[in-house]
Amino acid sequence: MATNARDLRFSIGPLCLSTSVRELEEWVAGAPEGADFVYARGAVLDQRRDVVVRARELAQEGEVRTHQRKVNGEWEYFVVRRHPERHGKAVTRPLHVVAETPAGRVLAIMERCLKLGLPARTNAEIAREMGLKNAEAARYLFNQLVEQKLLTVTNFGTRERRVVTFVATGKSTVRGAL
Repeated sequence: MATNARDLRFSIGPLCLSTSVRELEEWVAGAPEGADFVYARGAVLDQRRDVVVRARELAQEGEVRTHQRKVNGEWEYFVVRRHPERHGKAVTRPLHVVAETPAGRVLAIMERCLKLGLPARTNAEIAREMGLKNAEAARYLFNQLVEQKLLTVTNFGTRERRVVTFVATGKSTVRGAL
């Protein structure tokens, strides 16, 4: 017996499950520094969900840092509580590098990661963002900043992002999975 394809119905279930904005805000109001809260999980993060938008806003305000991790084959999207009055919202400024130079643009990218509480960008991501030929070109520019002692780097292997520390302020980007 042949079946007509348009008569079949498929369901893959939800791609993203999330908490409410109210639950997230209640958690932020009472959470101690360093505590984390999973606000969504699933195969794909729906960027338009209210709770996802609010988590991004809280990160930009300096209240939390956003992260993701894979647990038992499923992605969890979570925030880690910060205290803005302790960490401040100050943006670090380049010392010996002019922002219009290629190395200055790399430094600005790293400063943006720091400001938004994001993991440091990879050399390949920097190359794409700057329109460079390849990751080696970005690595060269990044290493210039390390040689000038503007940045220090801690590597955690091939499956995690590097942590970049700004020497002038002592502030570091967060760890993150690749």
